[in-house]
Amino acid sequence: IAGEGLTNSELREDMDWACRTWGVPAAQTRSMMPDWVIVEMMEAPADRGVSTPSIRRYFESYRLEGPVCIWELF
Repeated sequence: IAGEGLTNSELREDMDWACRTWGVPAAQTRSMMPDWVIVEMMEAPADRGVSTPSIRRYFESYRLEGPVCIWELF
């Protein structure tokens, strides 16, 4: 996402892919399957909880129905 000109559609496809590829398998390792996966993407590494206004961050939330990610408005 660091490149210029990324469309919302392209970003959304990447977020959906991340949910399916990383979110669902990670959720399935839990003793109790969570109801939600939150995907965060950023243009550069940043420490969690530290304000970094110069770094773009994107969040999406997905409701899980079995192994299926269903996008929900975050």
